[in-house]
Amino acid sequence: MKRIKMCLYGDPGTGKSVWACGSDKPFFITTDGNYEWLEEFGAKPEDHIQVNNWDEAKKAFRMNFDKYETIVIDLLEDMFKWCERDYCTKNRFEHVSDVGYGKGYDITRNEFFLEMCR
Repeated sequence: MKRIKMCLYGDPGTGKSVWACGSDKPFFITTDGNYEWLEEFGAKPEDHIQVNNWDEAKKAFRMNFDKYETIVIDLLEDMFKWCERDYCTKNRFEHVSDVGYGKGYDITRNEFFLEMCR
């Protein structure tokens, strides 16, 4: 079966997560602590993991998802910021721009997308 990767974008509160609850056998990797609110829309407590930093997110990406058809990452922008912050912390930079024109952005973007594609 061919897998589809998609990104839903919209203002907060427009129903992106609720819509994802209606997908086939969803599992949520969440950053914002709002998953419990989705239980009234059919989300099950055992079908999610709350992550709080980039290392936790990377571990979550490596979990066994065999019994799920849909993996939902909610909120993607939190994870991207954590990826940038992790890179800066490990390399003792204040900001990704400290590496040089575009280099820090490119390094963190590449790591982020490689992890997302797992």
